[in-house]
Amino acid sequence: MRTTAHVTVRHATFHDAPPLTSTLVNALVDTPDAEWFIPDDDTRHAVYAELCTGLIDYILDNRSGVVYTVDDQSAVAIWYPDTSTPPSLVTFLSHTHAHSPTAERIRQAEAALAAHSPSIRHHRLGYLAVAPDRQCTGLGGALLRHRHATFDSAGIPAYLVATSTGSRDLFARHGYRLMRHAPIRLPHGGPAFWPMWRQPCAAEALPRNPR
Repeated sequence: MRTTAHVTVRHATFHDAPPLTSTLVNALVDTPDAEWFIPDDDTRHAVYAELCTGLIDYILDNRSGVVYTVDDQSAVAIWYPDTSTPPSLVTFLSHTHAHSPTAERIRQAEAALAAHSPSIRHHRLGYLAVAPDRQCTGLGGALLRHRHATFDSAGIPAYLVATSTGSRDLFARHGYRLMRHAPIRLPHGGPAFWPMWRQPCAAEALPRNPR
């Protein structure tokens, strides 16, 4: 547990799973990629409840990543080490949606990102989500600073994919730089994704931004 700029950041536990699922759904359900995956509003909310529940439970149960939150569970960050393969979101779809156009679009997005995943060892930010009524209050930045402090002292680079211009600009303020192949544009009029790389501040001798 660490207090960062008056925000206490801690590891999430199974007790946090339901409220963190709600935070993820509310923060992600109306993003450009979510609307591309599932154009219908009602269907999108139902499917994202499935996806976020499965994702949080999987990571906490399998320890395939690290989940951080704050005291009131209004913000969450999910990180993956480079030794861990992030689970496909299709894994968490119900049988009803597993063979739907939604599943195919998720596969297309994941394949496009995997084709450009950096080969240099790094840790990956899978998700950073803040409840809509708590956005722009510093919670996302606190979660980032908490993890970056460890990365900087250990010389670990970080990688993420921004899915909106707002998140892209937030990450840029925290030291992330666009990779050469950014943006990645999804097919069929899909949204743009921005792969970004952060070099640890205390490790000048490590390889620079991978291309």
